[in-house]
Amino acid sequence: MCMKREFSMLCLLISGPRAPGKDIDVYLQTFIEELKELWNDGVMTFDSFTGSEFLMRARLLRAIHDFRALGTLSGCVNHGYFACPSCGEETDAEWLPYNKKLCYMGHRRWLPTKHKFRDDKTNFSGGVDHGKAPWPLTGFQVQEMVANLKSKQGKGKPPSKKRKRGTERYADEEISDHSLFSQRSILYDLPYWRANTVRHCTDVMHTEKNITEHIVNTVLGNSKSKDVLNARKDMEAMGIKKRLWLKEDDNTGKTTMEDGSFALTKDEKVAFCTVLKNLRVPSNFCSNLRNNVGINPPELKNLKSHDYHVMMQSLFPLLVHTATSFPKDLRVALLRISLFFNILCAKVINREHLLQDKASLVEGYEALICGPVRFRWMYPFERLMKGFKGLVRNKRYIEGCIARGYSLREASLFFMDGMSDDGDGTHKHTRRAFLDDDYEFADEMPLSTGKSMTLTQYARVMLFVCSLKKYDSYVSCNTSNGQQTSKSFHLIEAKETDSTLWRLVQGPLFKARSYRKYQVNGFTFSTLGCEAKNISQNSGVSMKAFTRLKVKSAEEAEITYYGVIKEIIVLNYMEFEETVFCCDWVSVGDKNACKVDAVSKVIKVNLSKMKNKVRVSDEPFILASEATQVFYSKDLTDEGWSVVLHSHQGLTCSVDKFEVPTAYQSVLTDNENFKKLLSIGSI
Repeated sequence: MCMKREFSMLCLLISGPRAPGKDIDVYLQTFIEELKELWNDGVMTFDSFTGSEFLMRARLLRAIHDFRALGTLSGCVNHGYFACPSCGEETDAEWLPYNKKLCYMGHRRWLPTKHKFRDDKTNFSGGVDHGKAPWPLTGFQVQEMVANLKSKQGKGKPPSKKRKRGTERYADEEISDHSLFSQRSILYDLPYWRANTVRHCTDVMHTEKNITEHIVNTVLGNSKSKDVLNARKDMEAMGIKKRLWLKEDDNTGKTTMEDGSFALTKDEKVAFCTVLKNLRVPSNFCSNLRNNVGINPPELKNLKSHDYHVMMQSLFPLLVHTATSFPKDLRVALLRISLFFNILCAKVINREHLLQDKASLVEGYEALICGPVRFRWMYPFERLMKGFKGLVRNKRYIEGCIARGYSLREASLFFMDGMSDDGDGTHKHTRRAFLDDDYEFADEMPLSTGKSMTLTQYARVMLFVCSLKKYDSYVSCNTSNGQQTSKSFHLIEAKETDSTLWRLVQGPLFKARSYRKYQVNGFTFSTLGCEAKNISQNSGVSMKAFTRLKVKSAEEAEITYYGVIKEIIVLNYMEFEETVFCCDWVSVGDKNACKVDAVSKVIKVNLSKMKNKVRVSDEPFILASEATQVFYSKDLTDEGWSVVLHSHQGLTCSVDKFEVPTAYQSVLTDNENFKKLLSIGSI
């Protein structure tokens, strides 16, 4: 709720053709004064729920920005030899003479003390590293360091012209950059700011986008790759990774640069781009990637931040699975990067998973203290800025248009929130769309026109067995020698002829309704038959159930089943309705129908090995409330097989009923095979 547009306030609008830079403290003075008043004196506020007034006090928790804005707002130096705000004076920086920039090393300090990478002299900086990881500075320490700093406020001279080529960028900054802070931030005027454990949050959206973009461009070897000629020369100058040095032919004198182990072959590039080009994803999952993928030549172009987010979260296993030439250590490392961001960006932060993933770096440290990332990343603010830019009608008075349009919208929200949905008038049709503009909370409802259908007696029996799964209190198990022999259904008292179980025993009416599209559990499902001409894929379904794969097995285990939806049926039980899916299921117990890849840990299914839904034991029907959504991607490395990918579950109105909503945890809930990657010995 706190990230919704109707609960965001535009407190400051800075005009001008240029960004304020470090002079932003001049514009923040009035805002800081209001924050002081909110904390020291408080403001009388009306509570619409109780109908009474109370004294409200508020404090600023943290600032959310990218890394460049960190130096502007906090006053710390985010370039040069002390650019890392977490390491401070212990930042390990080294000048690269050929790339003409600084390279930051010393990442092995955050590994466990006896980790094998600490003694690795080949794959890192050419030596061992047994140093201790630095601890971030506290607010009290920073306040003491900046107490006597003096900085000139106000706009100075405009920036100088572009520097000449060949001049070193850091020639004059080598002396001035050996300080952690350039000015004292005005935020330290707040009496509580120094006591905040986390004062500035690095935006995960930009961080994830940059990491994914650099990895993808490097493995594809395009013009934006980090594996360039100067990088190979710098490695030779540092005396590391000798196998990647430039080689000169003695006869011709020509210099060659061999591909590294991280580079995809030409066939793998074409295969990966072909998979993305033909990939059909669920509705509202991401943009249409096929418009941004080229096969000849293989390339990715014009991807947005959310496209890179989807690629890191869901499609990286496809990249690892396609890149068969990658060494095992590299494939596991890429999977662990994807797994880290999946855990970090989950709707519910699991502390154990973060600690197991050794996520004690900046993002993991902030997640352990500040909670889920979705409450402090830039996606809602970027959408908010897009709305502000859409308010501009006169480009000569941009700020005035934004201010007037924002005030008008706030007034409309205030009055429309008090309107009722009942009664006459056209406002009730637009009220929900206006108040909930993101449609994040999805209720259970059909999304297409229903068609009448007549059930057969066989279908009524199958649906009766399916619906009884929801009412286990009426089921009694008969056991013999510790093993379950049969189940019987009973009514608690004879007078319960109007109970839910009694209605289930009577069975649904022969008249039912079928739909092509249905929304439930935060997913949008559709039948397989209506997807022939669509570019989306909403028919994939999975369900977890306790069952025995082997007939002689006495113990039941939780098994995940995968299939496709053939029919969506809404049953009428007179007093209530029940929605069920009729599905074709993959034979999970058959190794020729379902298996797990040994290296990439992805689940693969053979959609041609479906069960026969005519048999009662195959149980084609499931409750809609038990279904989760998956989608399938063709595996070009293994003919006839498809890789199972899980769709992201949206929040529903029932999320507030759960004290611990475990359904929204992470990718580990969907694929337990990824848990093995959390162990240190997996690399």
